[in-house]
Parts: sequence; structure tokens; C-alpha cells
Amino acid sequence: MINSSKLFSIISLKGGLLWLYFIISLPVFSQPYSYIFSKDKYIITAGLGVFNLADDYAMPLQKGTIGPLHVHLDYGVSDFMGIGVSINYLNSFKEDTPYEIYGNANSYYRETNIISWGVLFRTDIHYFITDKFDLFWGFGLGYNRTTEFIKGNFGYHESNYNNSSPFGAELTTGFRFFIAPNFGFFLEGGLSKSLIQSGFALSL
Repeated sequence: MINSSKLFSIISLKGGLLWLYFIISLPVFSQPYSYIFSKDKYIITAGLGVFNLADDYAMPLQKGTIGPLHVHLDYGVSDFMGIGVSINYLNSFKEDTPYEIYGNANSYYRETNIISWGVLFRTDIHYFITDKFDLFWGFGLGYNRTTEFIKGNFGYHESNYNNSSPFGAELTTGFRFFIAPNFGFFLEGGLSKSLIQSGFALSL
């Protein structure tokens, strides 16, 4: 049985959390047009990503990666929602180090190159906005193409593979922080060409 003092503490805690949520939400539901994101504003972000599946796929020998590169245009259709385009590009490659096989002079050699890019139509919901800070989550759907090129001299031949489905999607959440009226930085993470991406942001 819960005594009265414990019950009062629980009610007070819940009430405090509701008030905290209300105070945090005030900048969104009462924001003036001077805030960093609002209706008819454009925000362009561009940056690099880390932790991508293609790079993990490449065996840890001689390898390199270009990207993932991310470019995103976000246009405010309301004070809290934006629509736009997300463009992503990744080029991951590796070259297996030659070595002797079974004691003979023949060397194993293989090159693998993975190129992946996508163009997605994206919607972003901005749920906490100030004159410098912008919290959001975004969802995108569109076209994605992944091609793998392999060539070698140990049971492999030159070939290429294209993903069977052209469908692409991403689901991320993140924030933008502006150090000047039109310039800042962004960080977001989720399901995309990379798990984490960051770079600069421009407000137009």
C-alpha cells in the first residue's frame, strides 16, 4: 500500500515533468520569425559521415574511403516542418595485399570497389527551436544505387554488381547550432549512408 507522502511525491514528480516539457516546448509553439528555422526559410547542410557499412565490408588490408558525403536542403513549409532533398555519396575500396599461396610464387590479388549514392525526398520535424539552436528528426524516401566492382587473379574475374532494389530511405535525428545569423554546424545520427554525420549549416 502506498502511503500518502509517497503518493504526493509521485504526483509532484509527474507534475514537474509536465511543466518541464511545457517550458521546453514554448520556444516551438510561440517562436517568432527571427528564430533560426521558420516558414519560408532555407537551410543547407553539408558534411561527412563516419561508421558506414561499406567501409566495414572492405577487408582490413589496403583500403580507403571517399565519404560518405552528405548534402541536405531543408525548406520551411511551416514554422515546425521542412521538406527538401537529401543527397548522399560513398566510394569505398580495398586492395588485398599480395602474398604467396601454398609456397609457390603465385600471388593472390583482388580489388573491390563499392560506389553508393542516393537522392531522397526528405521531411524534417523541428521540435525545439531558438535563435541559435535547432533540434529535429528527419525521414527520407527516394532512389539509391549501390554498385560493387571486383577484379582479381585467384578464381575471380572482373565483374560488377548492382543492388537489386532502387529503393532508398533514411531516418535520422540531430541538431544545428548557429554561431552567426546565417552560419553554423550540424550533427545528426541514425540510419543513413553513415551512422553519424556532421558538417556546416547555412541559413538563407
